[in-house]
Amino acid sequence: MGLVRPPWVSKEWFKKCPFNYCDHFGDKEVLAKFCKICKEEIVRIKKYEKEGKDPYDWKNVLNEVSDSLMQAMIMLDKEAERLGIDLTNNEDEVVEEPPPPDTNPIYKLIRAYGDRIEKLINSFSVVPVEVDAQLLESVLDVFSHSRHFIVAKTARAFASRWREERDPIFA
Repeated sequence: MGLVRPPWVSKEWFKKCPFNYCDHFGDKEVLAKFCKICKEEIVRIKKYEKEGKDPYDWKNVLNEVSDSLMQAMIMLDKEAERLGIDLTNNEDEVVEEPPPPDTNPIYKLIRAYGDRIEKLINSFSVVPVEVDAQLLESVLDVFSHSRHFIVAKTARAFASRWREERDPIFA
């Protein structure tokens, strides 16, 4: 998605591996070296801080969403024009959907992993008083992130690969 292929990774290997699925979880400064989305986020936050505004205020977020959608539509129109696609004439077009992710054994394994992580998270509902609360919160944050995002990202990776194999644009 947003990750830039490192020069030491071949294009073929990059397409087959999870390198191209940055989860944006971790040190944004480090991730920004490879992920354009993380880099854009850092620039965005610094811009708001410089202006003395809250980057997470709903008014600011909704303005950015509106701007992003407008940019996406402009890019879509330009790409469609370049490819000779008439976006106004799409009648009778059959869109083939990828198979459900649970048909893939790797996805099933990842789903089972997520279920085990959820059980582990639930086991922390009672902890000794002397537990380092900050450490526990950090661990639970990582586990909860992992629980849902790894399943979603694995499903997305299979769907993306399925589409890329069928669409000459990605070849």
